[in-house]
Amino acid sequence: MMGNVIEMKIGARREISFHIQDIEMIKRASITYSKSGGIIHEKEVFHATAFPRVLTRLFEITDELKHEIIFKEPVTYRGYFGIKKKVNKVLVYIEDSDRFAHILEQKIEDIEGLVTNFK
Repeated sequence: MMGNVIEMKIGARREISFHIQDIEMIKRASITYSKSGGIIHEKEVFHATAFPRVLTRLFEITDELKHEIIFKEPVTYRGYFGIKKKVNKVLVYIEDSDRFAHILEQKIEDIEGLVTNFK
């Protein structure tokens, strides 16, 4: 996190950068399963995890999903081979996501307070 800009880099191939003001909400998340018991993989989502995504699709193995960062408007990220795509949210699988979410929520409150006081 640099000031009010959050940068998430997954290896050298995938990254997303967004401003605190781009966030609509942060909430606890859970994995959604189909009737047959398989994981439902959402589209237009950036996965912030160290676990290879190919394994989650092939073997239904995953890190524990902790939080969702939902954007007000779609945000562009850079994926494999430099391809740019738009996403509506980030799914966070990091170990200490409670602390991370708390820091983001505090920054959102600070910015909202500044905007309110400025008016």
